[in-house]
Amino acid sequence: MPKLEVSSMALFEEIIDRDPSYRLLESITETAAIDRQSVNQLEIARQQVQASIQHQGLQRSPALQRTPSFSPWLDGDFFICVSVKEAIDLAPAVPVRPATCDSFVRVTLQRSVPGALPLAEAETRVISRNCFPMWEECLPFPLDHVTEDTILNLRVMDKDIGHFNSFLGTVSLPIKEALAAARKLQHETLYRRSLLDKQNSAPTRGELVFGVAVVAKHEYKEMRGFMLSIQDPDTVHKSLGGHCLHVKLQSLKELSGISPGLQTPLVMEVTVCSFVIRKQLDGQLVGGELDPEGAEVVVPLGPAFKDGDTLKGKNRAQFGEVKVEILAGKTRLAKTQVPIWDVPVRAEVGVPGTPLDSDSEGETERDSPDRRRPPRDSNGGVVESASRPIVPKDDRQMQSAASNTAAGAAAVTPPSPQAATRRDWDGKRYSRRMERLDRCLNRAPIAVLIMQLVKAEPGESYGGGMLTPASACNLGSSAGGDVFDGADVDNPEEPLPVPAFDGVQVADFVVGLGPMSLLKTIYAEGAELMKRVFDGENVRDLKVDPWGSDPEGRAICMRSLNYMKPSPVGLVAVQSQQKVMIRQGAGFVVHQYVTPCVPSAGYCVRIFVQIVGQHVGPNKTRITAACKLEWLKTGVMVSMLKGKIEDGTPKDTRKFFDTLRNELAAKFSIMNSATGGGDGGATDAVAVTTLGASGGDLIAVSPTAAGGISSARLYQLSSSSLVVVAGVLGGLLLVLLLLMGVMRHMQSEQARTQRALDSVSHALEALSQQLATVASTVATANAQPQECSMRVAATP
Repeated sequence: MPKLEVSSMALFEEIIDRDPSYRLLESITETAAIDRQSVNQLEIARQQVQASIQHQGLQRSPALQRTPSFSPWLDGDFFICVSVKEAIDLAPAVPVRPATCDSFVRVTLQRSVPGALPLAEAETRVISRNCFPMWEECLPFPLDHVTEDTILNLRVMDKDIGHFNSFLGTVSLPIKEALAAARKLQHETLYRRSLLDKQNSAPTRGELVFGVAVVAKHEYKEMRGFMLSIQDPDTVHKSLGGHCLHVKLQSLKELSGISPGLQTPLVMEVTVCSFVIRKQLDGQLVGGELDPEGAEVVVPLGPAFKDGDTLKGKNRAQFGEVKVEILAGKTRLAKTQVPIWDVPVRAEVGVPGTPLDSDSEGETERDSPDRRRPPRDSNGGVVESASRPIVPKDDRQMQSAASNTAAGAAAVTPPSPQAATRRDWDGKRYSRRMERLDRCLNRAPIAVLIMQLVKAEPGESYGGGMLTPASACNLGSSAGGDVFDGADVDNPEEPLPVPAFDGVQVADFVVGLGPMSLLKTIYAEGAELMKRVFDGENVRDLKVDPWGSDPEGRAICMRSLNYMKPSPVGLVAVQSQQKVMIRQGAGFVVHQYVTPCVPSAGYCVRIFVQIVGQHVGPNKTRITAACKLEWLKTGVMVSMLKGKIEDGTPKDTRKFFDTLRNELAAKFSIMNSATGGGDGGATDAVAVTTLGASGGDLIAVSPTAAGGISSARLYQLSSSSLVVVAGVLGGLLLVLLLLMGVMRHMQSEQARTQRALDSVSHALEALSQQLATVASTVATANAQPQECSMRVAATP
């Protein structure tokens, strides 16, 4: 529910950890006299109206009559607000495996008479492909025509193709029960109810968590405008563009079905709008639970929301969702989401809204009809926040609690600097039952997340590296003015803090020029060298903006480039940004972002290139460059082109830096950083090795003969590369052994076959001899009877 300022009734708000559960809105006054006085005035006004009606002979019908014990809020200017929070364990309306659950909640205020039309109706947004959706939306309704038989009906629906919606379940709450629990303005009562069928009789799958509160009617327009603004991409981009979202995975529970000896590491993927960032989860899986170490990612909301105006349809409606997924390799195991306007904003030093001490003043009343069973998450644990804001005590601290959430980050004026100083907000804790995506899991796991929004400050971890504050590096008054006019030094006082980068290396060579001079030669305003490089790449319609300040405050200066690049399918529009991140005597670091408009897929991928120029000696700078891909969109066409883009990007990037190297070689001496073979024919060169991937704290320079392999080259091979090489050699050895075994087996089989053939040959020879013997015996037997017959004939 949004936190609004109640100035007309001098009531302020406090977020109280009531169960501890969801945020509980309490009006905070020094005493409860204001509430009692308001109720007494409402009761007197109601009695006067009823006396006037009876005097005129007009009496309400029994069905519409409001009894004095019903609710004092009915005859005043008040609204009832239904805060739809989350649903648990929903199922698609169509029991078919490809079907998805695209749920939303339709809230109606109507009488419990068959066939009665709704007095008022409102809906939440649709959350696509999620059986555990989290809305955190407040829907206000007027109390003008509410009677005792009025009910609040919350129907959970499944958005189907076209204009068709399917019923998932319903929850009904009598208005009399809801208003009886609302004893104060802004007092939110929380409910967790199981879903029922259309007849409100039999339970169905799923649960719904929602809250009910009463607010003043004059705040209705402010609340509606507030809720609409926080769901508009342009408004949120403007309000939160200068913030970073910090997401920390505290633990994963109920990972049953995953082997503890899983070879593929688990990865957390966080998506905000079109920005995707991943973090490998380090830790041991024990008993189905994983407590990762240092599993925190930072999402800069400026770059994340910059493409919000290009989103269409349901993607635009869900731009504010913080999506968290768990992957094992390329297999997606589970997912969840949290609306970004529910994430608290870390307060500045001295700003109210930071955690409250245990001895804080103000009412902390915790009455609720559901306190016998406090609302819990789907894991059975209590949903809680990490801290509680302070209670404002004077007019200088009358800041709305909206400033402590993303929704109200820009809606409230900053407080007085004389406010008491308190420690920073530690973020809000979410215990979210994730939706299972793969059948290797026996059930849906639970992710315990901590999120907060922090004003972007230079020097924080961003994209895996540590960035130097712009104020410390910018030597000129205007961004881009004196940045390129620094003098080179022979011996830098401090080494260059190179940010860690996990991309593919595309360039590594040494230029006979100092770092400051090289930076100016390549990137200064109107530099001829870069223009010749682009001409060598056949770039057309090049438009280069002047250097200016970075809106995010992370870079010393930045500029944008737009051009058309030839491709096999024609000219492709390319958007590029160049940012000078670090500039000092020991070298420079430049980040370049190249976003091509891929035919049939649009701006689906961004190429992130880190260029590092390190001082390796007087008038010598080693240039190293690496690139990686950041996917901005998904889809069938993107999947078809993904393999080709991943294979072709390093080749094209190497080609670009080869062109840059050739242009530099036309004016300056160029040397290979590993072999030392210079283009100028030098016999001795410098072999450069950076020891320590996390910052380049030690730079070793040693002479080596031309064409030889120096020991520095060995240092460049990381342990992972050696493992890969050993694995390849082991594989080749195994294949060789298998071939030898197969050959020996074939030889033995051949010898066995030869022996069998020899046996058959001997058998045939013996058989032929036996046949000859039989033939001679038969011939002899046939000759003896003839002789006997001749003798008989010769006897008289």
